[in-house]
Amino acid sequence: MKPIIGILATNCEGTQGNYIQAVEKAGGCPVVLSRVENLSTIKSIIQIIDGIIFTGGTDINPLNYEEMPYKGLESVDPIRDKFELDLAKWVILNTDIPILGICRGMQILNVAAGGSLYQDLLSQKATRFNHSLTNTFPKDEPSHMANITRFSKLYDIFPVDKIAVNSFHHQGIKVIGEDFKATMISEDNIIEAIEMIGERFVVGVQWHPEMLLERYPRYLKLFTSFLEYCLEKIKV
Repeated sequence: MKPIIGILATNCEGTQGNYIQAVEKAGGCPVVLSRVENLSTIKSIIQIIDGIIFTGGTDINPLNYEEMPYKGLESVDPIRDKFELDLAKWVILNTDIPILGICRGMQILNVAAGGSLYQDLLSQKATRFNHSLTNTFPKDEPSHMANITRFSKLYDIFPVDKIAVNSFHHQGIKVIGEDFKATMISEDNIIEAIEMIGERFVVGVQWHPEMLLERYPRYLKLFTSFLEYCLEKIKV
């Protein structure tokens, strides 16, 4: 039986297919979850999926972590923010299904758990290196190294101390949300992945593994491992 994976609809043209292909290639059945006005509508759908992916997209409105806008903040989508933050909180608190957050999706998980973000890494001097390489590197090409914390799910998936990642973000985690820990950190000390503490698979990555699969098949392991956790929930 293939696990059914709900993929949150993105607002980035041309990116939806990457998530769908990654799930299908890993052996899952992808289902796109459209934004709805009433959260109760999607709660019914959550009952029939085995895992959920929070996808990339626009910046998160800083009001969601009680900050004023800083210089460098880019376009926000408050309606999408509210829907996804409410959904993330509900799924974390009221279900035990595995969750994977990618780029903005990782940030959504962090903010939903009470964490905060650097609205712009360079403007806020969190680093002097450029992590926003959309117009510099191909989407399917790693651009820098990141250190993986041992005794983490990501280390179990990629049993190495360092791994190369691609980089298309100008924001990043500032304060980690409650019950989460950083498990991948770039060499300039930017958080590249978080995990919920405990056995449940709730993992967020700041980079885009779904874009790397064609040229670098090793990154498919993140999706196959995610699906393995989903299959375990089906068996239970």
